[in-house]
Amino acid sequence: MKTLIIGSKNFGTKNDPTFIANNTNSDICFFEDLIFDIKTNSVQVLNKTENILEKGYDTIICLGWYKTGKLSFYRDVAYSLALTFDHAGIKYWNSEMGTQRSTSKLSQMVLLALNGHKIADTIFSLDGSKLTDYITDGKKHIVKTAMGSCGKNNFLLDSKNEIIGLLTSGKRPFNHFLVQEFIENDHDLRVICFGGKPHLVLKRSRKDNSTHLNNTSQGGTGEWVEITPELKAEATAISKLFGREMGGVDFIETIDKNGYVCYYCLEINAIPQLTSGSDVNRKMSELKSVLNEN
Repeated sequence: MKTLIIGSKNFGTKNDPTFIANNTNSDICFFEDLIFDIKTNSVQVLNKTENILEKGYDTIICLGWYKTGKLSFYRDVAYSLALTFDHAGIKYWNSEMGTQRSTSKLSQMVLLALNGHKIADTIFSLDGSKLTDYITDGKKHIVKTAMGSCGKNNFLLDSKNEIIGLLTSGKRPFNHFLVQEFIENDHDLRVICFGGKPHLVLKRSRKDNSTHLNNTSQGGTGEWVEITPELKAEATAISKLFGREMGGVDFIETIDKNGYVCYYCLEINAIPQLTSGSDVNRKMSELKSVLNEN
């Protein structure tokens, strides 16, 4: 049997991953060294330059991910691994890793990508310095915290040095940033779902060219618009995928190379500013109507 041990460098006093690997003739790598390369329909998990999904492991044993407090983000990294292993048909211990829920943008991107929903190309590592070779100088990137909300700690950068500086600085909350390709836009769309179905679409536009953020919480304007059949189908499928009967699915609307409108999903919010932000009365009226129908 070919086995891989994935451990944490901060394992404390229990379950030394190196000791276990040496005594079971297993390969070993560490959560802190892994790189997630996430694209629509594709997720690779790299240890240095090797994709561990292609190494032919019969079983992967993950240790030290059940952390709490400021290190609890390891749980979402483990969940992201579990989703990827399940999709690749790779057995892993303990399987409880895969019975969690998405708690950050990292696992959201993984789950969306594995299920064929369009996303911006995304890379992530617990150690941001590992991403140096994946960033192109002069190309626009979005660098945002995996645990962020309301557009906070979300940066548009095109300097490789600036990006790496941010990834390796002490400014980032809990040291967890995603790096994504920037998709040109002048607005985004928040689709508010009740009962697992889209009911309202808020077109959010940035206040001016001094920012790339369309969030109303960052000064953007909001306008209710009609939903297209394509957007309705995407939002419904994503709401079902995450088990979020009530939520806000955020999209970038753009034109593909063939001239067709397409939608890139940014995230799905479990708490989409229902009692704050734009037109609270409209949101409450729609929610009340849906609840009365049920």
